[in-house]
Amino acid sequence: MPGVGFVVSTLTLKIGATQYETAVLSVEEVPTVSVQTAVMASGDVVQDVGTVTWVLKVEANVDVAPSSFWRLLTGSVNGATATYEFVPDPSGNPTIKRTGSVVLIPPGGKFKPGEFATFSVDLPIVGQPTTT
Repeated sequence: MPGVGFVVSTLTLKIGATQYETAVLSVEEVPTVSVQTAVMASGDVVQDVGTVTWVLKVEANVDVAPSSFWRLLTGSVNGATATYEFVPDPSGNPTIKRTGSVVLIPPGGKFKPGEFATFSVDLPIVGQPTTT
């Protein structure tokens, strides 16, 4: 069966009850697996694979409006958790939705004269994201 490509025509990210569209440049869920390696006295090599941890990487334009995503993250929310919903193409058929819970932390930013200010943040995902 041939594969079918997927082009993202619009992108929405909802944190809690607030949906962010125009400011969001990219959203990426990144899994990380820890691997421990030990060499035994016999010379055998033993590996232990840990659990998968996830991070929600978000790149967006800085928006200084009081209700913006940037303001949410730069406010006093460090360590608070919130649900997220990531919809790569809400007009698609079928709609793909990823959901989970993230720890909110302050973002890093890029501010350069003559360009839109942008920021990026790696929000730790609590548990594992799900697809619906």
